[in-house]
Amino acid sequence: MKKSLLLLTSLLCLSYTGSAQEEATNSYSPRPSVGLQVGSLGAGLQFTYPISKRIELRASGTFLPELGMSFTGTSGGADVSSDYRFSTGSASLIGTYAPFAKRPGLKIAAGAVYTITKISAVNAYYLPDYDEDLGILGIEITPGLPVNPYLGIVLGNAGKAKWVSYAFEFGAMYHGKPSVTMTGEGRIAPTANPSNTAVIENNISSFQFYPYANFQINFFLKKQ
Repeated sequence: MKKSLLLLTSLLCLSYTGSAQEEATNSYSPRPSVGLQVGSLGAGLQFTYPISKRIELRASGTFLPELGMSFTGTSGGADVSSDYRFSTGSASLIGTYAPFAKRPGLKIAAGAVYTITKISAVNAYYLPDYDEDLGILGIEITPGLPVNPYLGIVLGNAGKAKWVSYAFEFGAMYHGKPSVTMTGEGRIAPTANPSNTAVIENNISSFQFYPYANFQINFFLKKQ
């Protein structure tokens, strides 16, 4: 009899614990937060505001200072000094939706991202045999669309965090066919013509998506 009562009590306790956990999960409600993010569009700040139990809006801004690399080589008998530069940044408005009530940390994200991504190269040509400077050829590549549609997924611990949460986000932006601008100085300047620009644009026309990934740390503005 005592064993039966002990077993019944244990089952009731387990049932109550499970119900309490389920109730705690179901009672979750999103909260406004401010946060930091670091990713493929640089580092910056974000603000998240819930408009329902499963839908949130996030506004963010990021920036990555210009990065550069320099190389030297030869081409057609000429010495070539190349300087490559890359910079990016963004301002975005993204909505997230949690499809599973018991997993609020898993979200689908969609929105629009304004980017200032730019890739540039400056090549200086010199003929050592004739001690002649041939000039400079510059190329700049930018997204075809300044505002990019975005779709991604967010994985985090928002449902368990009290004051601070983290999340990883993965997705892609559609920026259209990249735009190419060419400039030239000196004897090589005629190379920077519309025909060659069109050839380069055609060669990179398949690169119409930009990978979007970041790590976020969010600080809630009120307690759960």
